[in-house]
Amino acid sequence: MSPINRIPVLQNGTVLRLLGVQSSQEGRYSCTASNKVGRAEADTFLQITAPPRIITPSDELKVIAGHGQTIRCEVSGTPSPRVEWLKNNKKFDAAMAQASSNLHYIHFRFELSSFSRMKTL
Repeated sequence: MSPINRIPVLQNGTVLRLLGVQSSQEGRYSCTASNKVGRAEADTFLQITAPPRIITPSDELKVIAGHGQTIRCEVSGTPSPRVEWLKNNKKFDAAMAQASSNLHYIHFRFELSSFSRMKTL
């Protein structure tokens, strides 16, 4: 076992086995070989990707007509996921949606009597 993250090194040091890879393991890995006549080195960069995940979806919301309401959708994923808002299964006007890092939200300032969850992709 390698002391770094307890990664097993196999086959006389020629294989590095990464199991259950996590984002903390992303980085440059170097392999060096040496003997009495020289030394060789090769680098590999391990990039971790992750599927989109919705961290904090909004539940059903109710709002008084004429008041505003903000609906939030916090997402994660690598590369950063593209978020779309839908209303009744139709794409929503993207000009009303805003994003800050991995938090996407939409704010309504027009008349609504009640509102249910919006779907995200």
